[in-house]
Amino acid sequence: MGLCAQVMVMLAYAISVVVGEAIRDVQYAQVDPDDLNLLTVPAVEKSSRWYLFSGPFLLLKQRYRLGRRILRWIVAPALQIFAHLIFANVRSLVRT
Repeated sequence: MGLCAQVMVMLAYAISVVVGEAIRDVQYAQVDPDDLNLLTVPAVEKSSRWYLFSGPFLLLKQRYRLGRRILRWIVAPALQIFAHLIFANVRSLVRT
């Protein structure tokens, strides 16, 4: 597999982790999409189904039942976190 293909696989995995974890929080932890915080673990019981599935598994294999409007609310902050990772301020010795 070439380098470009490996990079594309890693990008797809990163997006599936962030979006899948957001869907998992809303569907199984009953987090309101307006109060979604992807940087904290929601308060759920040990017997919750939230612990059974990872974000990528839920996104790719499990059927989730969320409306289109809720999915748009979920995907927007998830992709915003991904954009902050990509366009982060990197220190360099070059003056700007």
